[in-house]
Amino acid sequence: MWVNTLYDEQVLTIREKYEQLLATETEKLVNDYNMRCNKQNNIARSIARLSPIHAVNSLMAEFSGTGYSEVNNFMQQAKQYQMDVAHNYYDKIIIKTYKGKHSSMSIGSGVPEDVPKEVPVLENYKYISVSQIFQQNWVDIALLGFYCLLFFVCGFVSFLRFDVR
Repeated sequence: MWVNTLYDEQVLTIREKYEQLLATETEKLVNDYNMRCNKQNNIARSIARLSPIHAVNSLMAEFSGTGYSEVNNFMQQAKQYQMDVAHNYYDKIIIKTYKGKHSSMSIGSGVPEDVPKEVPVLENYKYISVSQIFQQNWVDIALLGFYCLLFFVCGFVSFLRFDVR
């Protein structure tokens, strides 16, 4: 068993280094992907704002809790929840793997006493408030008002040109 202890001591620093490197590179890739997706979504939303139907649909989706804002809110809270669960649950479980020439062996240290027996459930989810929806979508609300005014003026001017005698 002293061989395994010696192995654990030597491998621990190497394992931590590469786990950190892997986490950093993965985070860079995910951040780059999310940045590109957000950029494309913003361009698509800007082009779609030319249509009054999009403004109505977008606002209805936001106020019903199924729009872009709620998706982003959910992703942020899910990421925080995953970090909390990993920190409070999964990081406390230790599994050691030893590999030989023709075999391998895994040893789990079991679940420590201070770790709950079940993974916690996301209970404290916070929805976006109506005031935040108004703040985030003021451009769509203003455009919707502008479209209403524009169509009213166009209809009124065309009605004025109609001569009834």
